[in-house]
Amino acid sequence: MPLITVILPVYNIKGEYLTKAVGSVLAQSFDDFELLIVDDGSRRETAAVCDELAAEDKRITVFHNVNQGPGKSRNFGLSKAQGAFVIFMDHDDWVEKDWLKKLYESIVRNDADAAFCYADEYVEEGAFHELAAPHFGTEAVDLDDAFRDKMANVFFAPWAKLVKMEIIKRHNLAFAEDGNRFDDVLFHIFLNEYAARFSFVDEVLYHHRLFANSITGSSSQNTDMYFDVFKTIESAAAKCAADGISVKRIIDRNMNFFCSANDIIKSRKEFIGK
Repeated sequence: MPLITVILPVYNIKGEYLTKAVGSVLAQSFDDFELLIVDDGSRRETAAVCDELAAEDKRITVFHNVNQGPGKSRNFGLSKAQGAFVIFMDHDDWVEKDWLKKLYESIVRNDADAAFCYADEYVEEGAFHELAAPHFGTEAVDLDDAFRDKMANVFFAPWAKLVKMEIIKRHNLAFAEDGNRFDDVLFHIFLNEYAARFSFVDEVLYHHRLFANSITGSSSQNTDMYFDVFKTIESAAAKCAADGISVKRIIDRNMNFFCSANDIIKSRKEFIGK
């Protein structure tokens, strides 16, 4: 059984981007992993690239599904994962060769529920820009209310954290599946509430490719995305209430992040326009 499962949802991406993404995973200095490519109903050309890549390395498994969206694709990957730890990747990004090694060493050394790293963004034919996230100045933290409040105001994407499968299974942590474009934010909220200890690798190990038509790259194509903010709050509150966690605490803790969504979108658009 592999130690780590890397889950890579794929949908209609250029073959060159997907090949670079997968190649950067296969080149990892840590090799005890499986790579699950979840094809979310892509065109024939993209599906064929997935199969070609899988034929070249036995660590890759491809699943061809009907189109259901990123949240369901990530949850499907979780249902098939065999690793003791799991991490996600976007189909057009790439990683440093020690991405898995450093996160794994950190989570094991600190007996953490999740290990986080930092990332930067890249605009095609543009510059790299480190994603804004606080550097906590410590390698490991036992979570209390004060630190959970801090983590609620900064978003670490699924590809910036290695998570123990045990905590995901024990608390039934999942991504939103209702078309919510904040499906990954919901997972972050759950992890922040249910985990007991986090560790941090104070390095940029992940490179995120940003496009103008992405959710955070353009608000003109996502005029109703703000409704997803309320859907996310509702979903988080419902699960936490069922588990005996204060709904008021969940709303208070995460409201600042959601209220800043417009500023996040604006900053991404400004960066793309440079």
